[in-house]
Amino acid sequence: MSGSNLSFGVEMEFYIAWQREGHPPPVVPPGFKSHPGKPVILVGENESVNDVLRRRIRRLIQGGSAARLSIPNEYRTPTKNIIQSPTRSIFTSPYSIFPSPTRGTNQSPPRSQVSANKNDNNNEGQGPTQPQDGRTSAATSDTDKGWQSLRKYQDWQVVSDASLLGLPEELKPDDDDEDWTGVDFGLPTLSEGCSWTGVEVISPALWATPEGFEEVRRVCDLIQSSYWTYTPPKSGLHIHVGSGELWLPVYSLRRVAALLYAADPILAQLHPAHRRHNPYCQSPRLYSRLSYGLKSTPEALLHIVDPVLTLPVRYSSAVFIEMLYEGARSLIRPLKRPAKTRKSNNYSSFPPRPKEGCYTIRREAVLVGVGIHEIPAVDPATYKPVPMLDAIAELLQVNNRAALARLMKTEPERAAYNFNELLYDCKRTIEFRQPASTVDPVEVICQARIALRLYQFAVECTDEQLTKVILDCRDAEVDPGYYDIYDLLVDLDLLPEAKIIQAVSTGTLNDSIRNRYWQSRG
Repeated sequence: MSGSNLSFGVEMEFYIAWQREGHPPPVVPPGFKSHPGKPVILVGENESVNDVLRRRIRRLIQGGSAARLSIPNEYRTPTKNIIQSPTRSIFTSPYSIFPSPTRGTNQSPPRSQVSANKNDNNNEGQGPTQPQDGRTSAATSDTDKGWQSLRKYQDWQVVSDASLLGLPEELKPDDDDEDWTGVDFGLPTLSEGCSWTGVEVISPALWATPEGFEEVRRVCDLIQSSYWTYTPPKSGLHIHVGSGELWLPVYSLRRVAALLYAADPILAQLHPAHRRHNPYCQSPRLYSRLSYGLKSTPEALLHIVDPVLTLPVRYSSAVFIEMLYEGARSLIRPLKRPAKTRKSNNYSSFPPRPKEGCYTIRREAVLVGVGIHEIPAVDPATYKPVPMLDAIAELLQVNNRAALARLMKTEPERAAYNFNELLYDCKRTIEFRQPASTVDPVEVICQARIALRLYQFAVECTDEQLTKVILDCRDAEVDPGYYDIYDLLVDLDLLPEAKIIQAVSTGTLNDSIRNRYWQSRG
């Protein structure tokens, strides 16, 4: 993705082992394989885990990459508990996006200049028509707020996370007091001599370039080789996708939302079963306001004033919507199409396509969501999501980011593809929340590349190409054996990532496969 105008960030949740000097190491979970690293050693009775982790990780990962967003001095404010990288200033980054629209000499092209097509039509075989209205004005009129939203993400951070307050059962010693959580993060020093503590390591905002991915790899390698870490099912890996200091344009957002909504049941196959029905990464296909039948009316969406990013009515994607419905009408389902080959270049075949979908409706989740949204017309006992194409047509007609975010919103917790940040002037990103937690650099970067490519494909592909993928996902709901996650990844030119997903899901990921991945991605 060299030269990309996209930026990204990662948030890794995990537990880290610690022990006091002279004390034996803590209990390890079943099947735990010792990393090259070791538990963090606490010296002295008054030294807290909180202080040690911050200091140790700060010392460990100092250095940094030129791929970080170069935040102007006037918007940089000292932030408590940020992990600084004193050996290399991000202000001299050749990938800086401020103030010039390019990121240094010969590093990347200027942001795309797009022209308006008042007929809202596309030429066959060309990319989608992208409106100019609201597309680039944010770069000039909203720059100050954009940089302010990023000032918390200048450097690597290590923080506590509420979801990790408490030890998983497999990390508790046999004689553990059930009332003791094992938490020593921001609390008085505990008397225990060893345990595990939950932490979240948050990256700075990075450009989606080889240098940005290398920065994540560097830090993951250091953490993995230096410490004992453990990632239980309740911990997650979150990927944020944005465009530097700029808002993601509405035209792009609604295409991305349409793809994610359609592909949600397919994308769930990327992740282990415990992430598919996790309340902190709910399926927008099953539990969003859109799936319950709500529409983007002013009464339902309250404040949606967004003069900079609201698109004129003429960009309603009417032609694209008709193309979707016409494509659905012209084909008989379920389809009997020729089987696609599962062989990839010099690599073992992918596993057989599934015989059933990986999602089932949880009625208790519907009951909670319907209650919060106050939708009396929906009966949780008989609820079925609105038809996919009807929901996508609604997304493609939205003309501002707040309306889009509210349609994709799930309750009471956030969706697997979280658009909530578009409601606030904070991160200005889409958050991919469903990946399982890991500090393996191959897995982290694999998930980041998939998230970035999903956005990039939805925005840059033709209407015909997007229609095909959406309809393939629709067919898979009827016949799961027709199209699965490996087909989707190959369609998105993500064959190296498909191989990693296969290896992770089968427990066969090893150094040989990792090395091949690094070679394939340069």
